[in-house]
Amino acid sequence: QLVVVVNTFSVWEGEEDNATSTRDQIVYAGVLTLLKLNNLSALPASVYDRLQELMSYPHQWVRLAGSQLLGHLLSAHDCKTVLSAATSGQVFGDNPRHKIDELIKLCLLQIRSSNILPEHALQIVKNVVWLTSALLFAPEDKPEEGMWSTRDLIHRLVVFASVESSQDPTNSLKRGIILKWVGALVNTVDKEQLAPHLPALVAPVHREVKNSSGPVCEMATEVMSFLRDKLGNETLSQALVTSDKARSEIKRKRKRETALAAIANPESHAKRKVKVNLAKREKRKEKYKMLKAKQFKSH
Repeated sequence: QLVVVVNTFSVWEGEEDNATSTRDQIVYAGVLTLLKLNNLSALPASVYDRLQELMSYPHQWVRLAGSQLLGHLLSAHDCKTVLSAATSGQVFGDNPRHKIDELIKLCLLQIRSSNILPEHALQIVKNVVWLTSALLFAPEDKPEEGMWSTRDLIHRLVVFASVESSQDPTNSLKRGIILKWVGALVNTVDKEQLAPHLPALVAPVHREVKNSSGPVCEMATEVMSFLRDKLGNETLSQALVTSDKARSEIKRKRKRETALAAIANPESHAKRKVKVNLAKREKRKEKYKMLKAKQFKSH
């Protein structure tokens, strides 16, 4: 019976357009059936093979259900031991590290979407926290070529927040996901294991506290307060100092590269400068609109 339900995940080929709605309903119903099972650990390994289809499915409710199914499957196992030698092969097959990498990339693919339901965003946070924790608790973090390390994963998630902040400041969905992920990760993993990654983790929180306003700033302030309580003031302060130094070094490096580029190719540099100035102007306009809207609401 389980195999029958799992097989409803298949995206059938050669269908007519008018059959899409029926297919969506059957796939969605199949996932909901699995979510109601008490013992998800008894599901066949083929469920993981179908997750990619579910989590990249055209219908957002199916994508949500696929993320929830992944969350249920992950919660049935201990993230602290899933990649240890003692349990290797028991959960994710012969190459658990490779499967973890696939699932991480699926979750990040969903974050890239511009159409995410609020409950879907929350489920993505839970899934990514579990997967990040699994990497942090791994005996060694030396992935094969093409796979991501813990540092790679954290960097990509932080970039999501950075890009949204600079290019789409009126939207805070991705930054909200990243802020919740940081808080939940710190709450899940001991600070000793997080120590090498703390400067990168606190960077998006600190940026939003300083530069943003509205709900995302309030959330960042709450996360920062939680980090201070959880990590201790000294540990958090050291992470913030290290983060600021790294950011300053990156800025200095970019300025040097820009100066060299201006000498090597002045025409291209001039065009880039115009483009950057236009982007800054648009960003100022967006901030002005947000400020006016905030003032209007206060009245």
